[in-house]
Amino acid sequence: MYPFKGDEDYPRDQWYVAGWQNEIGRSLKARTILGEPIVLYRTAEGLPVAMNARCPHRGFPLSRGDLIGDAIQCGYHGFTFGASGQCIRIPSQAEIPKNYRSRTYPVAERWHFLWIWMGNGDLADPNLIPDPMSDIVDHANWCVTVGGVEELKGRYQLLHDNLLDLSHITFLHADTIGSPRVAATPVSIETLHDRIIANRLVEGEHLEHSGLGKAMSIKGPVDRKQSQQFFPPSLHTTGAEFVSSSRGGVDPGRSFGTLRVFHGVTPCTPTTTHYFWGFARNFAAADQAINENVRQVIMNTIAQDKAGIEAVEAMLSNYGNPSREISAKVDRVAMQGRRYVQDQIRAERRPRMA
Repeated sequence: MYPFKGDEDYPRDQWYVAGWQNEIGRSLKARTILGEPIVLYRTAEGLPVAMNARCPHRGFPLSRGDLIGDAIQCGYHGFTFGASGQCIRIPSQAEIPKNYRSRTYPVAERWHFLWIWMGNGDLADPNLIPDPMSDIVDHANWCVTVGGVEELKGRYQLLHDNLLDLSHITFLHADTIGSPRVAATPVSIETLHDRIIANRLVEGEHLEHSGLGKAMSIKGPVDRKQSQQFFPPSLHTTGAEFVSSSRGGVDPGRSFGTLRVFHGVTPCTPTTTHYFWGFARNFAAADQAINENVRQVIMNTIAQDKAGIEAVEAMLSNYGNPSREISAKVDRVAMQGRRYVQDQIRAERRPRMA
């Protein structure tokens, strides 16, 4: 599956965002993840449950059933499954075979996300879940905003490509977060065992008339200290600190603040994606009006990304995979991201192919 070879789609022995913590409660929530139907809910004690939503009796979606206590009663024939997935009631008979069950999946709550492990449950180590704020030392000065989830009509790797090549903000996001200087500024890259880090310093930007510049009350030219991290295959952080520039800034060296955006990337089907987003900032933390302005800028930016990604997916759907794809030096971050995810897929397949 483009951009990978053959039928390679997505790694399964990994943690993915199943939802925001505040999305999941005492009602049944349906969500397709890695091509599988999942139903999410919380027990009476507040513990999250993720269960395969296809009733093993006749395939009715359990998400359209009823939550009775901590169990799901199928809305078709009344078969009932406990939070462990075990069938605990068949209305037409007393005996219940032990192998009558619906698969459940390991879940964990970290940061503001509910995470799910879709592969081999024996490998599901919550310590592998990335922390998008792990490098922040002054947490008390930051405010975090839970954003939302966008449903993209595009494969997840297109979103990875988008987030890993931020030169596009000069063009796709010219009126929201971009400036002419970003695309022309070199990017540095560092690859660690669990992440890819990329940085660029964009000097002397004029952002006063952009959506972000207005939301952050930026005055005069600034230096954008752009930083991003990719935790393959499911989480990105992007953002920057904006500092009054030594090249004619109104107060050289003064920081207007740092904005960090979180991007949870969860494949829905081979050609659709759940895009979870939120943000954190360390300026005017208590000012809700500023927070709403920043939120609106991010929402507008994501809408632009969504349109761009869906346009690329439409080209793939209508005309097939490109016969040739060219890349520039700036694409090395995205290409490294592709290799990282492809290596994860192939590592899982190796034992089965041996």
